[in-house]
Amino acid sequence: MVYDETDMPFTKKGVKPDMIFSPMSLPTRMTMSVPFESVISKYCAYKGIIKDCTIFKQLDRDAVKKDLETIGFKSDGSERMFNGMTGKFMDVEIFLGPNYYQTLQKFTNDALYSHKVSATDAITHQGIEGKSNNGCLKLGEMEVSVLGSSGSTEFLSEKLFDHSDKFDIYICSNCGKRCIVNDDYGIYRCNTCKNDAKIYKVPFGWANKQFYDELESCNIGCRFNLNINKKVVNEE
Repeated sequence: MVYDETDMPFTKKGVKPDMIFSPMSLPTRMTMSVPFESVISKYCAYKGIIKDCTIFKQLDRDAVKKDLETIGFKSDGSERMFNGMTGKFMDVEIFLGPNYYQTLQKFTNDALYSHKVSATDAITHQGIEGKSNNGCLKLGEMEVSVLGSSGSTEFLSEKLFDHSDKFDIYICSNCGKRCIVNDDYGIYRCNTCKNDAKIYKVPFGWANKQFYDELESCNIGCRFNLNINKKVVNEE
């Protein structure tokens, strides 16, 4: 989110931060050297000196706290600030300090990419990943969570199933096994139930079908417990 400079919070000395971020983003990205760097650089900026704050070197935290107190700050480097929009005092301690920040050279114009049809993997029947391969776009765990929390479950179902490796299989509701089906020749047969078979068409995924085949190749039997509200394809 981008704010005007006049809307940014400020200290009693008029110092305004260039960027505000949550400290909860540091542990998950394994960048715990950032707060150490900010605390030490705050003292160095006032004294005009240089110190090494590498994360893997021994750091005397008590000495750093005393150094901050000698220049008029609290031991943790936090300050009281004022709301730039209302001018009111913010009754919360906020850490403020200088920190080296490198911009990630990633721009939207360089990342724009779309296509209607892409190549698919011969084994999984899913789209090939990667822009360089003229493949599909990748949805990571975070993207899926965002779409799910925003109520876009139908969109997720369409993209991750209908437009991916959707595959229909035929199941007998009596025995729960897959059936032998050939739509072109009108063949619908269950080798277990014979004439008592009740065959249903079930939406499935090709990756799931592969997993089912691998289990059967290991002599592990699988049974499907169907919802009888599914559409009956053929009933003998």
